[in-house]
Amino acid sequence: MPGYKYVDTNILIRIGEGKEEYIRWLQAKEEKDEKMMVASIVMAEVIWVLKSFYKKNREEINQFVDSIVATRCLQLRSKHNIKKALELYKQSGIKFTDCLIASYMKAEDVIYSDDLDFEKSGVKRREIRVDQD
Repeated sequence: MPGYKYVDTNILIRIGEGKEEYIRWLQAKEEKDEKMMVASIVMAEVIWVLKSFYKKNREEINQFVDSIVATRCLQLRSKHNIKKALELYKQSGIKFTDCLIASYMKAEDVIYSDDLDFEKSGVKRREIRVDQD
């Protein structure tokens, strides 16, 4: 049985930046009606990055978050395993937020991310490609 596919913060931020390759990739997923998960911690990271790094105001952040929520192929998920996340944090040396994201996932799940740290957590990571899944 195939697992879920998740989308990481960096992918959503690239879409928000208007990067064409990322937008085309998301549009292709939408056209195929392919469902992907967005963990609640990813939404927290998106908001933090938009506020702290990009200096976006609350209205701009709300607009972007609303656009994510309105995207049919993206589904929000807010169930995590804190014990698993803490264990990954101890063992892997990666950021705790990435450990929380990985704690949502099962062995057969995949995450779309540019962040190589996920490979240290045992999570299957894929980079986006418009012409591939």
